[in-house]
Amino acid sequence: MITISFHSKTARSVITILLFLAATAAYSQPGGDGPVGGGPQTFTANDIADIQTAWMKKKLKLNKEQVEKVRDINKIYVSQKQELQKAGEKQSDKLDEPDKERDNNLKIILTEKQFASYLKKKSELENSMSSSGNTGMQPPPPPAGGF
Repeated sequence: MITISFHSKTARSVITILLFLAATAAYSQPGGDGPVGGGPQTFTANDIADIQTAWMKKKLKLNKEQVEKVRDINKIYVSQKQELQKAGEKQSDKLDEPDKERDNNLKIILTEKQFASYLKKKSELENSMSSSGNTGMQPPPPPAGGF
């Protein structure tokens, strides 16, 4: 039996990111039919957007109206990123476009304090990913229940 200790914030962050990446990798596997058929769990753009929205609701203390608007933005963002990945886009500027658009839309919906917190948490995740050798991928917020 393996025991993993989650005493540090960094360890929890890395585990959360790895779990999210595993979920994303499972999504991208062709022919997966979920746990019932023994294949990998598949996540739709809506599933991923809901996970991101739940995380943002908790971490940014979104109100009901903000949650609905943020969910809509996340769905568009995830769909755009998936389309670029399916098209085989490797250019970071193309992959960054939906991210910039999402941030601009969130800035309108979130309070200044919430948006600053969002950018800080996003930057921390990106730095964590870069330091762990996963450069080139900009991670979305981690799944619900994150840190």
